[in-house]
Formats: sequence, C-alpha cells, structure tokens
Amino acid sequence: MKFIRISFFAIFVTLICFTSNCQTSQTENQKVLSSKKEELKNYIQWTTNYASQKKFDSAAKYAEKAWNLSENISDKELKATVIYTNSRALYWQTKSLEARKFLNQNIENKTLSDSLKIKSIRLMGEIYLYEESFPEALNQYVSIEKMVRKNGISNKNDSIVLFKTYLSIGIVHSKVNNIDKALNYYDKALLFSNNNPEFENTIVFFKSVLYEEENNLRESIKYSLEGIEISIKNNFDVWLPSYYKSISNCYLKLGIGDSAIYYGKKGLVDNKDCQLEFLYNNVGKGYLLSNNNKNAINYFEKAINYSSDIQAVEIHKNMRDAYISMKNYEKAIYHNNEYIKFKSDVDSLQIQQQLFEITEKYESEKNKLKIEILQTKNNHNNFVIRKKNSQLLLISISLLLSIALLLLIVISYKKQKKQKNLLYLKNRQLALKLKNNEDTLVYNATSENKIKKNESLNIDTVQREKIHDFIKEAILIEFYLDKNISLSEFAKQAKTNTTYLSKVINEDYKKSFAVFINELRISNTLKKLELIPEYKMLTIENISDKAGFSSSSAFYNAFKNFTGLTPSYYVKKRLLQDKAL
Repeated sequence: MKFIRISFFAIFVTLICFTSNCQTSQTENQKVLSSKKEELKNYIQWTTNYASQKKFDSAAKYAEKAWNLSENISDKELKATVIYTNSRALYWQTKSLEARKFLNQNIENKTLSDSLKIKSIRLMGEIYLYEESFPEALNQYVSIEKMVRKNGISNKNDSIVLFKTYLSIGIVHSKVNNIDKALNYYDKALLFSNNNPEFENTIVFFKSVLYEEENNLRESIKYSLEGIEISIKNNFDVWLPSYYKSISNCYLKLGIGDSAIYYGKKGLVDNKDCQLEFLYNNVGKGYLLSNNNKNAINYFEKAINYSSDIQAVEIHKNMRDAYISMKNYEKAIYHNNEYIKFKSDVDSLQIQQQLFEITEKYESEKNKLKIEILQTKNNHNNFVIRKKNSQLLLISISLLLSIALLLLIVISYKKQKKQKNLLYLKNRQLALKLKNNEDTLVYNATSENKIKKNESLNIDTVQREKIHDFIKEAILIEFYLDKNISLSEFAKQAKTNTTYLSKVINEDYKKSFAVFINELRISNTLKKLELIPEYKMLTIENISDKAGFSSSSAFYNAFKNFTGLTPSYYVKKRLLQDKAL
C-alpha cells in the first residue's frame, strides 16, 4: 500500500512539473512571437522613415529584413503590411514588375482589410503612373473611389482617401494634357480636404506645377505665392524651397533675371538639403541673364556640389556659356568637355533604363498601351529618319544636278570657245584677203548680184552702172570713215536720188545702207589690224572713232554682227597670236 501511495504521489508531482513546464514554454513562445512582431513593426517603421528621408537603399534593406522575418509570423494583416512595404521598396529600386506581382497578392486577398487594400491599390496606381501606363493607373484610382462610395463616406479617413484619390486622378490627367479635367479633379480633392492646410497646400502646389508645365507662367507664380503664404503661416518649411524654385523657373522662362535671382536666393535661406542644385542653378542662370557672369559662375559651382549627373549636364553647359561670355576660353573648353561627358553618361543611362523598362513591359500583359506609345515614337523616329534620308537624297540629286550643270557650263564654254576660235580664224582669213586686195569682196558681191537683179530693176542700165562705179570709187577713197555720211549725202555725191541709191544697195548687195556702211567700216578695221601693228594697241574707243562710228557701242554691235565676236576678244586674240610668233 505504501508503495502504491508513493507511486501515485510521484505521478502527481510529475504531472504538476510537466504542466508547469508547458505553461512556462507557452509563455516563452508568446514572448518570442510578441518580440518578433515588435521587431517586424520596427522594420516596417524604419523602412517608412528612411523612405521619407529619400534614403531608399536603407529603406530597401529594412524592407527585406521585414520580409524575411514575416515568414515566421501567422498574423495575415501584418504579413499583408509587409507585402505592401516590400512592394514599395521594390518600386523605389525601379523593380516595378516585381512590385506589382507582390501587390497583386494583397489586391486579390478577399479577407484583407479595406484600408490596407486601398493602400495597395493606390501604390499600384502610383507604379503604373511611373511607368506612364496612364489608363491602368486611372483604373486603379477609380476602383478606390468606387470602394469608398460603395461603403459610404462615414468618417474622416474616408474623406482623406477620396482627397488622395482625386488628387492622383488629377495628376494622371495632367500627364496626358487633359488640363481642364486635371483642374476639375484638383478642385474635387479640395472638397475633401476638411480645411486641412497641408492638403490645401498640396493642391496649390500641383496647380502651380500644372500651370508651369503649360507655360501659363503668371498663373503658376500666383499659385506658388499662395502656397508660400500657406506654408509660412503653418510652418510647412519643407514646401518653401519647391515653391521658390518654381517661381524662379517661371521668371527665367519670362527672361526676368533679377526676379529669378531673388526667389532662388529666398529658397536657399535656412535650406540645407532641399532642391539645392536647382536653386543654385536658377540663381546662376538669373545672373547669366543679367550679364553678371562672375556671380553666375559662383552659383553654378555651388550647384555642381549638389547635382546629379542629369542636372550636371545643364550646369556645365551654363558654365561654358558664362566663360565664353567672359572670353575665358580655356575654362569654357573644360566645361564643354564636362558637359559632353555627363550628357553622354546620362544618355547612356537613359537608354539602358529604357531598354530595361521595355523588357519589363513585354513581360507584362497589362502594358500594351506603353508598347503602343513606344511604337508610335518608333514610327515617328522612322518618319524622321525617312525624312532625313529623303533630304539627303534630295541633296545628293541637287549635287548631281549641280555637277551636271557645271559640266554643261564647262562643255558650253568650251564649245563657245571653239566656235569663237573658228569665227576668229574665219575673220582672220577675211582680213588677210582684204589686206591683199581691198575691194575684191565688195566687187565680187556687186558683180554677182548685179547679174541676178538686173532684170528686176526699174533703173536704166546706164544709170545703174554709174551708181555702181560711184560706189566702187567711193569705197576706194574710204567714204564710209566719215561719221556724218548718210544716205541722202551719199546720193548727192552720186548725183542720184536716195530711192535709186537705196534700191541698188538693197537689191545688189542684199543689205540696207546702214548695214552696208557698217560692214565696210568693220572690213576696213580688220584690214588695218593686219596692216598697221600699232592699230592693235589702240583702245576700242579709238578704233571705233577711226572706223567712222559715232559711238563705241555702235561699233561694238556692228563688229559683233559682222564677225560673231566682240572687238576686244578679236584684238586680244590677235595680240596673243603676235606674241606666239
């Protein structure tokens, strides 16, 4: 019996100890789980804090820790929060495709709370907006509006959700240049601001940005000044640099350098890390507009200390222009090289980013619009290339035509030169004949034509012979060298009337009296150019005067008509020929 009592007592003690151990173990497990949950919440909070400070690498690091720790947590809502946080971290790292895959887990989770689902949908819309997939972004925000409207606006949080939703819809419309719709949704958002100064300030800011992008600069300045007033009144100091930068931008676009400098400097007051590269750059550009290159360079150098590679491209370009204005070409060349280097790096980075984004787009069935936009851009680029090719072709054709025209001109010139040379030789032969027998040409022409025309004349043969004899004698005494000789004067000398004389010359010599006289004068000139060496040394005006012409222009025309050459060309050619001999 005693043994049995001892056995039961031992079993009882053992049971008590086991139960105590189990309770202790359960308590310890609960403590560990609670500790892990607390740690997880800390990671989520730290992720958010680092993100708000734009320290995205640190934020991504703690988001990853939260994700790894959440695998041992059974709390579905907390795990969904981790999914949301991790998706946002991936988005900050521009891993938008992965971020959307995680977010879909929350969006498709029917047991998830509305508040977390709305946050997940809003982030999805933000990612689509970043990817410029505007219809998809709009669909996300509209679905949030429907959720809130369906459940009814029952509290302040619902108003805040609608405020953020309408603001986001307005931003989407501004991106696709639906300005009126954007402004309409900004005003809708304002209805749900609950007179919250920060919300009102946000709307004012986006309106100022919208008007600036639309180059409605005066309206943008108006809203920025309103935003500054709200910010100062409510100690929203973080907004001030952005407003001052916006106003400075507007005045730069308006070409008002002093105002750009003033507001740029206002933005720099008590500002250690917000928009510094833009504000310093804007002040520099303001000084550049005011032709104060020294101060401009001073502010550009400060801007460089805070600038990204993208901003550095513009700053180095501005510094180059400033040094050129100062005629400091050595530094201008340096900053031009820096500008080229940074621009090349940025362009390369942008191309890599575009390639990465395109790859992501093709992997996602929901990004057809982006592909269409890229195709449109590609088509435009192809059009530009085709246009340039057409221009090059046109230039090539024009060049070929120019070359062909030049060849034609050369060929024509050579042909004309050859013809001139032939004409020269022909006239030279004529001149040599005249030199040997001064009246042979006139006499032969007269005899031939007299035989042909005798039958048609109403002049008796005796009278006709007398006129011919007179003309022959007159030619021998060079009557045509008289500048005052006329048909009537010549008729008097021939003792006949002008009608008979003119008829004989017209029918027998086949030319008018004026042409007849001029050809005799030109023939005489050709003969003298052969007979008298000094004759070739005279001016055209002197030769014209000696040939019996009243003006050098009349001589020029007569010589050209008779020989086919200009007198200056013929004389020059004769001189060259004499030198060659």
